[in-house]
Amino acid sequence: KYLVALKAAGNNDFAGAAKNYLSILEPNSSESLVLQEALLFSILANDLDTASELSSLVQEKGLQFPTAGLVSLINLFKNKLVSSAILFSFFCIFF
Repeated sequence: KYLVALKAAGNNDFAGAAKNYLSILEPNSSESLVLQEALLFSILANDLDTASELSSLVQEKGLQFPTAGLVSLINLFKNKLVSSAILFSFFCIFF
């Protein structure tokens, strides 16, 4: 599966690479390289739900990957946009 993930990554098949890296990950694994690659390719494949879960796992393990910080920033931005949209909708309804 690791070689399939590498081949997919080389072919710019980000979803395929992410899927194969995720299939290698074991629940209590300390393999940080596979976790980092799974996180990176999940982001590149625009699978932000999986990336968010992996980012939480990275934080739980006390690891520091730049991509995990990126996911946190994306989630913060999404939450602020949702909050702004709700506030705007509320404002439009009542005023």
